[in-house]
Amino acid sequence: MADSSAENDPSISDDSKAFKVKFAFLFGVTFASVIGGFGLAVGVTRRRSPTSFSGQVHDEGAKLAMRALGWGTVISVSGVAAIGIVGKSAYELKKVVFR
Repeated sequence: MADSSAENDPSISDDSKAFKVKFAFLFGVTFASVIGGFGLAVGVTRRRSPTSFSGQVHDEGAKLAMRALGWGTVISVSGVAAIGIVGKSAYELKKVVFR
């Protein structure tokens, strides 16, 4: 019987909506940081060695791609970790439990 009263409580649905909005915002920021980090890595690499983007496939192109992928990964993982830390501190969470 206690479950049926919880289903009719409007504050639970409001909390659920607020959680979904917050989750969507954090997901959007995370996605933007991943795309931005990878784009930044490719852009910086393109400026450093513009001849590697001439369209010819060779060993230096593979090295360039691996370097860009590595930096993009480092930047995106750092961004996601920073967002997680900021989000955790903003919501004053003591313990995070995944279910």
